[in-house]
Amino acid sequence: MEQYLNQIKAHPAFEGITQDEDILWLRKCMDAVVESFPKGETVFREGEERMFAGIVLEGTALTVSTDGTLEKIGPGGYLFDQMPAGRSFYAPYTVLADSDLTIFSMRVLRLAKLCSFRCVFHARLLENMQKYFA
Repeated sequence: MEQYLNQIKAHPAFEGITQDEDILWLRKCMDAVVESFPKGETVFREGEERMFAGIVLEGTALTVSTDGTLEKIGPGGYLFDQMPAGRSFYAPYTVLADSDLTIFSMRVLRLAKLCSFRCVFHARLLENMQKYFA
């Protein structure tokens, strides 16, 4: 996780959250994990219930919709198409690792509401993401 701190801090979702300690605390707060997938592996399938929403850190993901639409998502791209609400969401498309892929995944429930600590940086993350998906 620590090796990706600069990439995470540079992402628009984390704008205004500049301290490493805040990102590391937020990782715990968001129940976030860094996941790696080798080229060709399926990350998730369209219609699957997802408890985590991801942002690409390294590599390229390929989204495949049932209508045949393909889209490549590179570093900084979101692996979901709207601001998640509730405990989970259903994947709008299948995601494959188009190259070796690393993603930063956050628990959807934590994206839907503030934690009990009411962290300033958690509120900032949600605000930034809501602006993006508005």
